[in-house]
Amino acid sequence: MATLDLTALTDDDLRDEVATWAARVAAGEARLIALIGELETRGAWGGVGVLSCAHWLAWRCGMGLGAARERVRVAVALRDLPRIAAGFAEGRLTWTQVRAITRVCTAGDEQTWVDLASDCSGAQIERLVQAVRRSQAADEDAATVRSHPTVRTRPDGRVAVTFVLEPGEATVVLAGMERVLDEARSEVRSLPLPVAEEPELSERSEPPMPRSSGSDLFATEAELATRRAWTDACLEVAQHNRRVREQREERELARAKAAAVARLPAKPTLTDALLRMAASALDAPGPLPVAVKERLRVCVDPLSGWGRLRDGTLLAPGQIARPAGPLEPLDLTSLDKGRTMREVTLPLRRMLGQVDGERCRMPGCTRTTKLHAHHVRFWSQGGPTDLANLVLVCSRHHTLIHVEGVQLVLRADRTLEVRTSDGVHVPHRPTLRVAPADQLPAAAFTPSSGDRLDLDHAVWVLRQQAA
Repeated sequence: MATLDLTALTDDDLRDEVATWAARVAAGEARLIALIGELETRGAWGGVGVLSCAHWLAWRCGMGLGAARERVRVAVALRDLPRIAAGFAEGRLTWTQVRAITRVCTAGDEQTWVDLASDCSGAQIERLVQAVRRSQAADEDAATVRSHPTVRTRPDGRVAVTFVLEPGEATVVLAGMERVLDEARSEVRSLPLPVAEEPELSERSEPPMPRSSGSDLFATEAELATRRAWTDACLEVAQHNRRVREQREERELARAKAAAVARLPAKPTLTDALLRMAASALDAPGPLPVAVKERLRVCVDPLSGWGRLRDGTLLAPGQIARPAGPLEPLDLTSLDKGRTMREVTLPLRRMLGQVDGERCRMPGCTRTTKLHAHHVRFWSQGGPTDLANLVLVCSRHHTLIHVEGVQLVLRADRTLEVRTSDGVHVPHRPTLRVAPADQLPAAAFTPSSGDRLDLDHAVWVLRQQAA
């Protein structure tokens, strides 16, 4: 397809094209969601090692597993919401609006949400749905709401952990954190302040005074005038040098003070207090539970220094709290057992996790728990218990390998080739089929009114209708 010359479009044409293609994308997304719904209904996603429809989408279509699960959820919800599905297919509703509405909409209030979506932007609909869900959550049992914290990974890679507490419990937790914070600040204040080293400046001698060959009694008026002029000039030079030296001392002293301030420890925060409380609990006497040890274990790559947590999160070498020591090339055969034993030893299992990562190696699988060290060449067929013959697979895929006869080939560079029992290759990243852009469905997008959303009133009305 020829490249479009976008510079030839006028401003009005450009705005119209953006709106038109946004509606086309929405209509195309609606078509995709309808197909996913039919795929889920038929169960046509089943295959060798495929765990769910979302798993199949993540593997076959290159989606993230979270995005795939969200599309399957929306596809299932739209079965009972024909009006929203129709508006989505016509391009009148965007994916953002439909994704949010299907979290709270029911068959009884479907038309209300369709009317709201026609007058609200995607951001306003998301805010409204969030407010409705908060209102609904307030009516639920408090023990159910606070049973587990919410863990969310931010776009910058940091992790946000949200706890839901009763007001009295929150007061106790915050008071404890502030107590620990005060102790941390006291420790910082008790540290000796870094001393700014004053620069050493060499003393400069005054300019030499002119000497007379004879006594001042016999000096002429011209000689005296010359000597007075020379003296004044020397004094002026001395004063200038003194001012320059004072300015240089002030600049160097300011730099030394700035360097001393930079060496001061950072001011503690409530987050530091929370970390200190957790560290105190971990350092308390007594053995740690196995689950806690597993959570704290970091698999460090001996070659790059990068670490992996149990959930697959990568840590740069500087982010690891307790480095594994100097990094040296690892002998990947040092822990091999050959045919002497079938069971994988704990050191060999840890090395396997360090080299491949704590994850299932089967195509598209993202599981990081209940992993088994599998012999690529079965032990019963003469396979050794060596790193070159071991891969990590989840419990379900481990069962499928043995039951379905899945064939594995582990190459020297640790790449894994997977084939079915019939010899059909199962790629790790399938190639997507690309259709021409002109085959996307035509649609018309109607913009929202742009009026300010009265959130409290809208939530009250929706709750009254749902009552």
